[in-house]
Amino acid sequence: MNYYLSIISHLHSDIIINNKNLLKISKLDNVNVCIKDNYGEPSLRKYCETNNFDFINEDKGLGFGENNNYIFSFFLKKYQTESDDIFIVINPDIEIDLNNFIKLQE
Repeated sequence: MNYYLSIISHLHSDIIINNKNLLKISKLDNVNVCIKDNYGEPSLRKYCETNNFDFINEDKGLGFGENNNYIFSFFLKKYQTESDDIFIVINPDIEIDLNNFIKLQE
């Protein structure tokens, strides 16, 4: 089972970049992170490249549902998803630590 994390930035690059829990979670073998930048923040692109996160910087200005549907479709095209995989929408200002994420997986 794989976990696909979707995060949309509406000028939230500072919050995302400073979220150390996200980095720890992303190191798990079965976790993929995609961040969609709705405004074109250069620091966010660099952060994603440095940490091997998928990064989307197109179709700016979409709403909450449209953005997450966009990332969901991206994951379906890029990865060999399975029926038991989990897609998780995370607001940039929400943090979950590694221990609680592992509990969620269990």
